[in-house]
Amino acid sequence: MLLLLLPLFAIAVVTQLDRYAEYKVQTQDMIVDGVQYVNEAYNSGKKLISEGANAAMLDVDFGTYPFVTSSTTTSGGIATGLGLAPQKIDSVIGVVKAYTTRVGWGWVPYVDALCSCGLLFGCS
Repeated sequence: MLLLLLPLFAIAVVTQLDRYAEYKVQTQDMIVDGVQYVNEAYNSGKKLISEGANAAMLDVDFGTYPFVTSSTTTSGGIATGLGLAPQKIDSVIGVVKAYTTRVGWGWVPYVDALCSCGLLFGCS
């Protein structure tokens, strides 16, 4: 079917399947069930630390849509991303800055003004 839609897109399916079967053999000892791994570590008394990325204004639920990422970037991501229940979180440390910025294209109404007056450059 794919060749009917894209005749120049020739692919050796069996070769690709063999390639990925070999990748599975090479990586199977490195792959774990992340939710189980994190919860077993917590239940055995290990200390856990989690880092959020991208900042709250890029959060898929609370960010400035449509200029968001596809995940939960706030501390709620510990539950949704790692699978650790909220009642297991002892503390959260937040790092903030005075204004929202973007890398690349995205809506921030005052960024041009900050850049033009020299107060903002190369930020993320």
